[in-house]
Amino acid sequence: MNPKVSIIIAFHNDEKYLNDSLKCIVNQTYSNLEIICVDDGSTDNSESIVKNAQENDSRIILIQQKNLYAGIARNNGFKAATGEYVMFLDADDMFEPNLVEKMIDSIRKFDAEIAVCRSDCFNDEEKCFYQAGIALDENLIPGTDYFSMEDIPEKAFQITAGHAWDKMYLASFLRENNLIFYNTRIAQDAYFTYPAFLMARRIVPVKEKLVHYRRGYQDSSWSKREKHWNDIFEMLIGMKAQLVTRGLYEKYEHSFINVAAGYICTLPFGGVAKKEIFTDICRKLKEINDSEIRFTEYPESYYYDPVNLYLIKYMLDHEDMDVFLKLAESIEKRHVDILKTVIKLDHVKKQKAYWLPTNTLPEGSRIAVYGYGDVGKDYCRQLARDKYLVFAGAYDKNYEKYATSVDYIKSVEDIKNTDFDYIVIAIVNEEIEKKVKKFIIDSGVPEDKILWFGPEEGI
Repeated sequence: MNPKVSIIIAFHNDEKYLNDSLKCIVNQTYSNLEIICVDDGSTDNSESIVKNAQENDSRIILIQQKNLYAGIARNNGFKAATGEYVMFLDADDMFEPNLVEKMIDSIRKFDAEIAVCRSDCFNDEEKCFYQAGIALDENLIPGTDYFSMEDIPEKAFQITAGHAWDKMYLASFLRENNLIFYNTRIAQDAYFTYPAFLMARRIVPVKEKLVHYRRGYQDSSWSKREKHWNDIFEMLIGMKAQLVTRGLYEKYEHSFINVAAGYICTLPFGGVAKKEIFTDICRKLKEINDSEIRFTEYPESYYYDPVNLYLIKYMLDHEDMDVFLKLAESIEKRHVDILKTVIKLDHVKKQKAYWLPTNTLPEGSRIAVYGYGDVGKDYCRQLARDKYLVFAGAYDKNYEKYATSVDYIKSVEDIKNTDFDYIVIAIVNEEIEKKVKKFIIDSGVPEDKILWFGPEEGI
């Protein structure tokens, strides 16, 4: 008998996308499901959508509560769950039909507590898929079928993003360790996901893209940051307290401080547009820096990205958002040696790394990379973390060699079918670059979209 999987969907006024998401779930190739829909005080037509779906599928259960936010809704859904395994999916995302099947096959095969799959984003305004950042950095994990955070404590918080929707959990593992979501409006996932990863004995990476995260609409989590930025601070303070209580903080302190700094420094770029809100952020940062999380007590060398320390120090001493944004731009465009340090940290085993001068590229551009050798790998890692550009994937004639370890490598034959603003040739040799450029032009790409930076850009 296949074990039951509980799918928990918390929703609040998600009538626009809820029906599509439910269709993705009820039509999964793995059928032994318990689909628990938790209505977090919706005032739109969401409740009716679920009730109509219930008429056609007895696996759907509806739970209703006051508007207590997604974290509490997920906790209440999990209390009612009877499945051996559980997934927490969002009501506005899209899922491949074999999501559950692939995840449960992997988690059972290796007797693991957590399985995590690859994912991408869907821009709801432009109706296109794109890769934004790295949900699971497979370059940081051991080359084995499964791993635990004890294998890599220094990068434990950097391995995965803090969201819950791309993961499957062993239900008994969550209950035995009393792992719950936080009661904030945003960032409640991280409070749950990171400790679960730290405590799991085995984590299985599923190297297929199975979840499509929706962005670019008014009610998405990214759009809520301006109203609820303080939740980021509350989550970080709560997570540190949880780690201390569980006896995990000392072991994972280095990695935690770095991810916390990243959360703080991205706030001004992640939807917080009003200057008075930026002033409040700076004051809150001063408060926690003097008490719960003392960022400035750690030296520059402690930070994986030293830029974060520079920006935090500015926010502690000033409250001018315009100057902050100019400072961030100045650091990224002129003090390149600081950012190059980040690339070097990823290449401690190499004697040379390569730097893509992203400051020369228009903000918001979709950038693709041709070539996945040493130069291409450096360019791809840099673009994946860039705040101002969209990484549009990479192309290599030997793409099959890399496709099992990263999900953004494509065949060079696909260049003509892909939408990007610029493609960067990641090759040092100028003669080879000329041949590659001709191939790309012959593939139908306009010459003004093709870029190449010479060997002097290498570091």
